Amino acid sequence: MEFDEAQLEGFRTKPKTQFHARQFDELTKKRSEAETLAAEDPTFAELAADELAGIDDQRSALFADMV
Repeated sequence: MEFDEAQLEGFRTKPKTQFHARQFDELTKKRSEAETLAAEDPTFAELAADELAGIDDQRSALFADMV
């Protein structure tokens, strides 16, 4: 799922949504690391796919909370 970067930037600056925005950013970082790991080592691809699905669910929930 794609998220509107301009909207996320607004969430990062509003005190009411800053905490969730930081959590969202941390999950985005973890997602990138999992994608890299899966690409570098195929033995981790299945594990990474499960992790990516969980991260995507968490990011979607956080985004919905901020909107």
